Amino acid sequence: MAELYVLDPDGDLIVTHRASRGPFAPWNRSEGPSDIQDGEPLPPPELWFKVSSKHLALASPRFKKMLAGPYKEANLPCPEVTIEEFDSEALKILLNIIHGKNSKVPRSLSL
Repeated sequence: MAELYVLDPDGDLIVTHRASRGPFAPWNRSEGPSDIQDGEPLPPPELWFKVSSKHLALASPRFKKMLAGPYKEANLPCPEVTIEEFDSEALKILLNIIHGKNSKVPRSLSL
């Protein structure tokens, strides 16, 4: 079941995190075909974040272009962005930093 994290109660953007469809950094492509096919449905979202698009646009030029330009995310009534590349805990920490939620940012991390 997906979890909803509200980083901004007045947020105007939903960030959806899904598990990656394949390995993050495959080591050897000659081992054979991937077990994930292009036509397979995406897994259900793991996490949803209600965030401020203004905070994301200030923090990232990519988000600024995505949310203000002719992209589909900018033209939805309740914009939604899906992120697959991040680890879920890393994404949660990053969004807390962007939204100034310093008390929710761990003081130390293990690699």
